[in-house]
Amino acid sequence: MKTLLKTLLLFGLLPLFWGCASDATSAKDGSTRADSAAADGGSVTLIDNQGLIDACVRATACGIKVYPGIANCVDAYRSLFVERGNGAVMSEVYRCVNAAKNDCAAMSKCFDARGACDQTFQARCEGTIALSCDLIDKRVYGVDCKYAGRICHVGSASTITASCTPAACDSSFTAYCQGNTLFKCAGGIVETSDCTKDGLRCLVRKDDKAGCAGTGETVCNSNEISPECEGASVVVDCIFNRIHRYDCSAEGKTCQGGSCVGGSTPDCGNDLRAQCENGKLKSCVDGKYEIIDCAALGLKPCIVPDGKDWARCDS
Repeated sequence: MKTLLKTLLLFGLLPLFWGCASDATSAKDGSTRADSAAADGGSVTLIDNQGLIDACVRATACGIKVYPGIANCVDAYRSLFVERGNGAVMSEVYRCVNAAKNDCAAMSKCFDARGACDQTFQARCEGTIALSCDLIDKRVYGVDCKYAGRICHVGSASTITASCTPAACDSSFTAYCQGNTLFKCAGGIVETSDCTKDGLRCLVRKDDKAGCAGTGETVCNSNEISPECEGASVVVDCIFNRIHRYDCSAEGKTCQGGSCVGGSTPDCGNDLRAQCENGKLKSCVDGKYEIIDCAALGLKPCIVPDGKDWARCDS
Protein backbone atom coordinates (compact mmCIF):
# COMPACT_ATOMS: atom_id res chain seq x y z
CA MET A 1 0.00 0.00 0.00
CA LYS A 2 2.89 2.32 0.57
CA THR A 3 4.47 3.49 -2.67
CA LEU A 4 7.90 2.02 -3.24
CA LEU A 5 10.23 4.80 -4.37
CA LYS A 6 12.88 3.64 -6.76
CA THR A 7 15.84 5.26 -5.07
CA LEU A 8 18.34 3.42 -7.25
CA LEU A 9 20.46 2.09 -4.43
CA LEU A 10 21.47 -0.70 -6.81
CA PHE A 11 23.35 1.86 -8.88
CA GLY A 12 24.65 3.93 -5.95
CA LEU A 13 22.82 7.03 -7.08
CA LEU A 14 21.51 8.01 -3.72
CA PRO A 15 24.25 9.69 -1.49
CA LEU A 16 21.97 9.01 0.97
CA PHE A 17 2.93 7.84 21.48
CA TRP A 18 0.14 7.53 20.38
CA GLY A 19 -1.99 10.63 19.74
CA CYS A 20 -5.38 11.75 20.96
CA ALA A 21 -8.55 12.18 18.94
CA SER A 22 -8.59 15.98 18.90
CA ASP A 23 -5.23 16.58 17.18
CA ALA A 24 -4.29 19.89 15.61
CA THR A 25 -4.31 20.04 11.82
CA SER A 26 -2.89 23.53 11.22
CA ALA A 27 0.73 24.02 10.15
CA LYS A 28 3.45 25.58 12.24
CA ASP A 29 5.58 28.33 10.81
CA GLY A 30 9.09 26.93 11.04
CA SER A 31 10.92 28.73 8.21
CA THR A 32 10.57 31.92 6.23
CA ARG A 33 11.40 30.10 2.99
CA ALA A 34 9.56 26.86 3.69
CA ASP A 35 6.13 27.97 2.49
CA SER A 36 7.27 28.62 -1.08
CA ALA A 37 9.67 25.69 -1.07
CA ALA A 38 6.81 23.32 -0.29
CA ALA A 39 5.45 24.00 -3.76
CA ASP A 40 8.91 23.92 -5.33
CA GLY A 41 9.58 27.56 -4.57
CA GLY A 42 10.71 30.23 -7.00
CA SER A 43 9.12 30.91 -10.36
CA VAL A 44 10.58 27.96 -12.28
CA THR A 45 8.00 25.43 -13.51
CA LEU A 46 8.73 21.73 -13.60
CA ILE A 47 9.88 20.18 -16.87
CA ASP A 48 7.28 18.09 -18.72
CA ASN A 49 7.64 14.33 -19.00
CA GLN A 50 8.82 14.27 -22.63
CA GLY A 51 11.38 16.97 -21.95
CA LEU A 52 12.64 14.95 -18.99
CA ILE A 53 12.98 11.78 -21.10
CA ASP A 54 14.81 13.64 -23.88
CA ALA A 55 17.25 15.19 -21.39
CA CYS A 56 17.93 11.85 -19.72
CA VAL A 57 18.76 10.28 -23.09
CA ARG A 58 21.00 13.18 -24.13
CA ALA A 59 22.96 13.34 -20.88
CA THR A 60 23.55 9.59 -20.77
CA ALA A 61 24.68 9.66 -24.42
CA CYS A 62 27.36 12.17 -23.42
CA GLY A 63 28.44 10.15 -20.39
CA ILE A 64 27.15 12.79 -17.96
CA LYS A 65 25.03 11.65 -15.01
CA VAL A 66 24.77 8.24 -16.64
CA TYR A 67 21.79 5.93 -16.04
CA PRO A 68 21.42 2.30 -17.29
CA GLY A 69 17.83 3.05 -18.30
CA ILE A 70 15.54 6.03 -18.81
CA ALA A 71 13.30 4.82 -15.98
CA ASN A 72 16.21 5.15 -13.53
CA CYS A 73 16.73 8.77 -14.55
CA VAL A 74 13.01 9.63 -14.51
CA ASP A 75 12.44 7.98 -11.13
CA ALA A 76 15.48 9.71 -9.62
CA TYR A 77 14.12 13.08 -10.75
CA ARG A 78 10.70 12.36 -9.26
CA SER A 79 11.72 10.76 -5.97
CA LEU A 80 15.00 12.52 -5.19
CA PHE A 81 14.04 15.99 -6.40
CA VAL A 82 10.34 16.63 -7.05
CA GLU A 83 9.04 14.79 -3.98
CA ARG A 84 11.59 16.59 -1.82
CA GLY A 85 10.67 20.03 -3.13
CA ASN A 86 13.72 20.49 -5.38
CA GLY A 87 12.18 19.64 -8.74
CA ALA A 88 12.74 23.17 -10.06
CA VAL A 89 16.49 22.78 -9.57
CA MET A 90 16.85 19.78 -11.88
CA SER A 91 14.18 21.08 -14.24
CA GLU A 92 16.46 24.01 -15.03
CA VAL A 93 19.40 21.65 -15.57
CA TYR A 94 17.43 19.39 -17.91
CA ARG A 95 16.03 22.33 -19.92
CA CYS A 96 19.62 23.47 -20.38
CA VAL A 97 20.57 19.95 -21.54
CA ASN A 98 17.82 19.92 -24.18
CA ALA A 99 18.84 23.37 -25.39
CA ALA A 100 22.38 22.01 -25.85
CA LYS A 101 20.99 19.31 -28.18
CA ASN A 102 24.04 17.16 -29.05
CA ASP A 103 26.77 19.44 -27.66
CA CYS A 104 28.31 17.39 -24.84
CA ALA A 105 30.56 20.21 -23.67
CA ALA A 106 27.54 22.48 -23.27
CA MET A 107 25.67 19.74 -21.38
CA SER A 108 28.60 19.39 -19.01
CA LYS A 109 28.24 23.07 -18.19
CA CYS A 110 24.49 22.59 -17.60
CA PHE A 111 25.35 20.12 -14.84
CA ASP A 112 28.17 22.38 -13.61
CA ALA A 113 30.46 19.34 -13.97
CA ARG A 114 33.83 19.87 -12.34
CA GLY A 115 36.83 17.74 -11.39
CA ALA A 116 37.15 14.13 -10.33
CA CYS A 117 36.19 13.02 -6.83
CA ASP A 118 35.96 9.99 -4.53
CA GLN A 119 34.72 9.06 -1.05
CA THR A 120 37.11 11.57 0.51
CA PHE A 121 35.37 14.52 -1.17
CA GLN A 122 34.08 17.23 1.15
CA ALA A 123 30.79 18.68 -0.07
CA ARG A 124 30.56 22.46 -0.01
CA CYS A 125 28.40 25.43 -0.92
CA GLU A 126 29.36 28.27 -3.20
CA GLY A 127 26.61 30.74 -2.45
CA THR A 128 23.40 28.95 -3.48
CA ILE A 129 25.27 26.34 -5.52
CA ALA A 130 25.48 22.90 -3.88
CA LEU A 131 28.58 20.94 -4.90
CA SER A 132 28.46 17.16 -4.45
CA CYS A 133 30.35 14.06 -5.59
CA ASP A 134 28.60 11.51 -7.80
CA LEU A 135 30.34 8.24 -6.93
CA ILE A 136 29.15 6.59 -10.16
CA ASP A 137 30.69 9.20 -12.45
CA LYS A 138 33.37 10.01 -9.83
CA ARG A 139 32.83 13.63 -10.74
CA VAL A 140 31.80 16.78 -8.88
CA TYR A 141 28.49 18.33 -9.95
CA GLY A 142 26.80 21.54 -8.88
CA VAL A 143 23.14 22.52 -8.70
CA ASP A 144 21.78 25.99 -7.96
CA CYS A 145 19.32 25.85 -5.07
CA LYS A 146 17.89 29.28 -5.86
CA TYR A 147 15.61 27.81 -8.54
CA ALA A 148 13.66 26.01 -5.81
CA GLY A 149 13.73 29.02 -3.51
CA ARG A 150 16.14 27.24 -1.16
CA ILE A 151 19.58 27.60 0.36
CA CYS A 152 22.61 25.32 0.15
CA HIS A 153 23.76 23.57 3.31
CA VAL A 154 25.96 20.59 4.08
CA GLY A 155 24.28 18.38 6.67
CA SER A 156 25.99 16.11 9.15
CA ALA A 157 24.67 12.91 7.55
CA SER A 158 26.81 13.08 4.40
CA THR A 159 30.23 14.49 3.60
CA ILE A 160 29.98 14.06 -0.17
CA THR A 161 26.55 15.65 -0.72
CA ALA A 162 25.47 19.26 -0.29
CA SER A 163 21.72 19.77 -0.02
CA CYS A 164 19.17 22.31 -1.21
CA THR A 165 17.08 22.92 1.88
CA PRO A 166 14.54 25.43 3.22
CA ALA A 167 16.87 26.00 6.19
CA ALA A 168 19.52 24.55 8.45
CA CYS A 169 18.21 23.14 11.73
CA ASP A 170 19.17 21.63 15.08
CA SER A 171 17.57 19.69 17.93
CA SER A 172 15.30 22.64 18.76
CA PHE A 173 13.47 22.30 15.43
CA THR A 174 9.87 21.07 15.64
CA ALA A 175 8.55 19.11 12.67
CA TYR A 176 5.46 20.68 11.12
CA CYS A 177 3.05 20.47 8.21
CA GLN A 178 2.53 22.90 5.36
CA GLY A 179 -0.48 21.55 3.53
CA ASN A 180 0.37 17.89 2.93
CA THR A 181 4.12 18.50 2.99
CA LEU A 182 6.04 17.40 6.08
CA PHE A 183 9.01 19.49 7.22
CA LYS A 184 11.42 17.76 9.59
CA CYS A 185 15.03 18.10 10.73
CA ALA A 186 17.49 15.39 9.70
CA GLY A 187 21.25 15.64 9.93
CA GLY A 188 21.21 19.40 10.42
CA ILE A 189 19.04 20.22 7.41
CA VAL A 190 15.30 20.66 6.98
CA GLU A 191 13.93 17.85 4.81
CA THR A 192 10.53 17.86 3.14
CA SER A 193 8.31 14.91 2.27
CA ASP A 194 5.15 14.95 0.17
CA CYS A 195 2.73 12.76 2.14
CA THR A 196 0.32 12.56 -0.81
CA LYS A 197 2.77 10.40 -2.78
CA ASP A 198 1.75 7.52 -0.51
CA GLY A 199 -1.89 8.57 -0.37
CA LEU A 200 -1.42 9.95 3.16
CA ARG A 201 -1.92 13.35 4.82
CA CYS A 202 0.43 15.46 6.89
CA LEU A 203 -0.82 15.58 10.48
CA VAL A 204 0.25 17.47 13.60
CA ARG A 205 -0.87 15.45 16.61
CA LYS A 206 -1.89 16.81 19.98
CA ASP A 207 1.58 15.94 21.31
CA ASP A 208 2.99 18.35 18.66
CA LYS A 209 4.64 15.55 16.69
CA ALA A 210 4.11 15.79 12.92
CA GLY A 211 4.17 13.02 10.34
CA CYS A 212 2.52 11.43 7.32
CA ALA A 213 -0.61 9.77 8.67
CA GLY A 214 -3.55 7.67 7.58
CA THR A 215 -6.49 9.56 6.12
CA GLY A 216 -9.06 8.17 8.55
CA GLU A 217 -10.12 9.97 11.73
CA THR A 218 -10.03 6.84 13.93
CA VAL A 219 -7.13 6.89 16.40
CA CYS A 220 -5.05 3.71 16.59
CA ASN A 221 -1.81 2.42 18.08
CA SER A 222 0.72 1.88 15.31
CA ASN A 223 2.69 -0.53 17.53
CA GLU A 224 -0.29 -2.83 18.08
CA ILE A 225 -2.00 -2.97 14.69
CA SER A 226 -0.68 -4.85 11.66
CA PRO A 227 -2.00 -4.42 8.11
CA GLU A 228 -5.01 -6.63 7.37
CA CYS A 229 -7.53 -7.13 4.59
CA GLU A 230 -11.04 -5.74 4.56
CA GLY A 231 -12.85 -7.70 1.91
CA ALA A 232 -11.01 -8.77 -1.22
CA SER A 233 -9.23 -5.57 -2.11
CA VAL A 234 -8.89 -3.09 0.78
CA VAL A 235 -5.84 -2.95 3.04
CA VAL A 236 -6.46 -1.51 6.51
CA ASP A 237 -3.42 -0.23 8.41
CA CYS A 238 -2.47 2.13 11.22
CA ILE A 239 -0.11 4.85 10.01
CA PHE A 240 1.14 7.51 12.40
CA ASN A 241 -1.71 6.60 14.78
CA ARG A 242 -4.50 7.05 12.23
CA ILE A 243 -6.43 4.29 10.46
CA HIS A 244 -5.75 4.19 6.73
CA ARG A 245 -7.59 2.27 4.03
CA TYR A 246 -6.12 1.63 0.62
CA ASP A 247 -7.98 -0.02 -2.25
CA CYS A 248 -5.61 -2.38 -4.07
CA SER A 249 -7.97 -2.50 -7.06
CA ALA A 250 -6.62 0.94 -8.04
CA GLU A 251 -3.47 -0.97 -9.06
CA GLY A 252 -5.38 -3.93 -10.49
CA LYS A 253 -4.42 -5.99 -7.42
CA THR A 254 -6.16 -7.77 -4.54
CA CYS A 255 -5.51 -7.77 -0.81
CA GLN A 256 -3.82 -10.84 0.62
CA GLY A 257 -2.21 -11.02 4.06
CA GLY A 258 -2.49 -7.27 4.50
CA SER A 259 -0.70 -6.44 1.26
CA CYS A 260 -1.65 -5.64 -2.34
CA VAL A 261 -0.61 -8.54 -4.55
CA GLY A 262 -1.10 -9.72 -8.12
CA GLY A 263 -2.06 -7.44 -10.95
CA SER A 264 -0.63 -7.25 -14.43
CA THR A 265 3.11 -7.36 -15.03
CA PRO A 266 4.60 -4.19 -16.55
CA ASP A 267 5.47 -4.54 -20.22
CA CYS A 268 9.18 -4.42 -19.36
CA GLY A 269 9.02 -6.36 -16.10
CA ASN A 270 11.71 -5.50 -13.58
CA ASP A 271 14.59 -5.13 -16.02
CA LEU A 272 15.03 -1.39 -16.55
CA ARG A 273 18.20 -1.58 -18.63
CA ALA A 274 17.98 0.08 -22.02
CA GLN A 275 18.39 -1.97 -25.23
CA CYS A 276 19.07 -1.28 -28.90
CA GLU A 277 16.44 -2.02 -31.51
CA ASN A 278 17.13 -1.21 -35.16
CA GLY A 279 19.48 1.60 -34.22
CA LYS A 280 16.96 3.14 -31.83
CA LEU A 281 16.96 3.12 -28.05
CA LYS A 282 14.39 0.89 -26.36
CA SER A 283 13.99 1.67 -22.69
CA CYS A 284 11.40 1.31 -19.96
CA VAL A 285 9.46 4.29 -18.58
CA ASP A 286 6.56 3.91 -16.15
CA GLY A 287 6.33 0.19 -16.82
CA LYS A 288 6.13 0.49 -20.62
CA TYR A 289 8.77 0.46 -23.33
CA GLU A 290 9.62 3.71 -25.07
CA ILE A 291 11.32 3.65 -28.47
CA ILE A 292 13.63 6.65 -28.77
CA ASP A 293 14.85 7.78 -32.17
CA CYS A 294 18.40 8.86 -31.39
CA ALA A 295 18.69 10.76 -34.67
CA ALA A 296 15.63 12.85 -33.83
CA LEU A 297 17.51 14.13 -30.77
CA GLY A 298 20.58 14.97 -32.85
CA LEU A 299 22.44 11.89 -31.58
CA LYS A 300 24.07 8.92 -33.28
CA PRO A 301 22.49 5.43 -33.45
CA CYS A 302 22.09 3.28 -30.36
CA ILE A 303 25.15 1.41 -29.05
CA VAL A 304 26.05 -0.89 -26.16
CA PRO A 305 29.20 0.65 -24.59
CA ASP A 306 32.19 -1.63 -24.02
CA GLY A 307 31.91 -3.53 -20.77
CA LYS A 308 28.26 -2.57 -20.24
CA ASP A 309 25.08 -4.66 -20.39
CA TRP A 310 22.82 -1.72 -21.21
CA ALA A 311 22.47 0.54 -24.23
CA ARG A 312 22.46 4.29 -24.96
CA CYS A 313 22.32 6.62 -27.91
CA ASP A 314 25.81 7.50 -29.09
CA SER A 315 27.10 11.05 -29.00
